[in-house]
Amino acid sequence: MKINRRKVLTLVSMLSISSLLSCGGKDNFSDVIIALPPVLRSDLNYVYYLSTPGQTEKVKDHTNLVWHAQFYDNNLLEQELKGNNFDLVLDCAMQLFKRPDNSVSMTAREDLHLYFTDLSNRGLLQRVKYLTPMDEPNFFVKSEEDLRAALQILKEEAKKWTVLSDVKYICIYGSNNNFMALEEFDIVGIDDYPQKSEVLTVGSHAELMRALLPHQQVMVIPGAAYGQDPAAFVAYAHSTPQVWGVVPFIWAHVPASADKEGWVGLENQSEEAKEVYRNAGLLTLNKLKK
Repeated sequence: MKINRRKVLTLVSMLSISSLLSCGGKDNFSDVIIALPPVLRSDLNYVYYLSTPGQTEKVKDHTNLVWHAQFYDNNLLEQELKGNNFDLVLDCAMQLFKRPDNSVSMTAREDLHLYFTDLSNRGLLQRVKYLTPMDEPNFFVKSEEDLRAALQILKEEAKKWTVLSDVKYICIYGSNNNFMALEEFDIVGIDDYPQKSEVLTVGSHAELMRALLPHQQVMVIPGAAYGQDPAAFVAYAHSTPQVWGVVPFIWAHVPASADKEGWVGLENQSEEAKEVYRNAGLLTLNKLKK
C-alpha cells in the first residue's frame, strides 16, 4: 500500500492534540515541533521496548529488532523469531541480579553461561546484537557498584562467544538523570514521559546528550503507553547523527505494571493510535513513500 508521508505527519499531529490533553505531566514542559530534514537517514532502528509472545508478527512491518526482556522462555523465543530475520536486544537482568534487592547474583556467571549456551544451541545467540544488564538501573539496581560488577560479568561472558564479538551494550536510564556507569555503554537513552517531546530539547534527554561520550549513541523513547506523539522523536532521530534509534514504550499491555503506573500498552489502544506508531516506525526506517 502506498503511504503518503505528508498525510501521515498530519495524522500524527491530529492524534497528538487530543491524546496529550489527557496525558499527565509537569506543567513546565510542553511539546515541540521538529521538522524532518530534507534527506532522511537509512540507518536508524525502530523497536518497541519489551516483547511478549506473538508481538513480533503484529509489528514486523514497521520494526527491525526484537527487545527480549525474558518475559517468555527460549522455546517461545525460538517461535517468535521463526520465519523472520530480526536481531535481538537481550536483557540479562534475570541472570545477573537477585531479587528483591537487585544486587548481583552469586550465580550470575553460571546462570549467564547456561543461558547463552542454550541460545547458542538453538541458533539464536548469533542474533543477539545488543546486550543490556537491566532496564532503568539507576532506579532499580542496589548500587552503582552492583551495576558495574554485573556489566563486568556480562562482558566477560560475551567475550567467550565469537558470535558476540561485535555486540553493543545498551542502557535505558530512568528519569532521575543519574547516568551511572555511563562510560560502559555504547548506546544509552532516558525515559521521562512527563517532559513530553521537550525532553529532547531542554529536558532529560538533552542533559544526557551533554554527558555523551564521543563513541556513544543515543536512543529516543516516546511514551506510546501515555498517548505521546512520536512525530518530534522521529524527526529528531533523522536530524541528529548520534541517534541510534527510536524505542517506543510500549506495545505490550502488561496489567501488573500498567494498572500500577497508569499506562495502556499500544496493543490495547485504538486502531488510530496503533496506526500512528506504525507509520512512525515506517518513517524512522525510511520506508514511507513520498
